[in-house]
Amino acid sequence: MTVNGVPRALASETFGDGWHRVESDGNGTGWRWTDGGGDVRVAGGRVLDIEISQTGRYWLDACDSAAAATAAA
Repeated sequence: MTVNGVPRALASETFGDGWHRVESDGNGTGWRWTDGGGDVRVAGGRVLDIEISQTGRYWLDACDSAAAATAAA
């Protein structure tokens, strides 16, 4: 992640509530996961670049799908 072109360390305070601890492959590559609601603190920032490296698909129960549809309406 960069803010105004400046890289932010994975352990920096830029990553607020909703982020899990930094993980690593042991070879210098690190990453962080969110719980789905990760805050990003960029006070004074104008340009935010985020690299998304992994995504996944998740099944929702019928009740969850109905609640999501109602909330989006």
